[in-house]
Amino acid sequence: MDHKLSYWSSCSERRAGVAVLVNPYGAVKETKPWEEKLWNEHIMMITGVIEGKLFLFINVYAPSQPAARIKFYQKMQNIKPPEEAEVVIGGDFNCVLRRDVDRVGSNVKDDVGAGELEQVVNQFGLVDV
Repeated sequence: MDHKLSYWSSCSERRAGVAVLVNPYGAVKETKPWEEKLWNEHIMMITGVIEGKLFLFINVYAPSQPAARIKFYQKMQNIKPPEEAEVVIGGDFNCVLRRDVDRVGSNVKDDVGAGELEQVVNQFGLVDV
């Protein structure tokens, strides 16, 4: 085994925090932590290789407070992935980009930060699935 099977972000409270679990029999190989200085209870990043292609996996747990969520997504826009890497972002975004598809019966204020999240999606050339 040449890589770890789990990665955990730091968190100062009993709640919050993110983790990545790696399937030892899966397609992702050569996993490594990436930019650990940026890790906190809301974000962590690892790189891995799938069939010779480098990927940057970003796991997020966006703040539930609207103002903090906006700042979080604004800070994410400063992330500069490795040039050769494909970016995959997953987690709990605490807002949605498409209310008509992703939400039923919630308050509009729940999606504060969606504009900033959309900027992140566009910057990294992502597809919302």
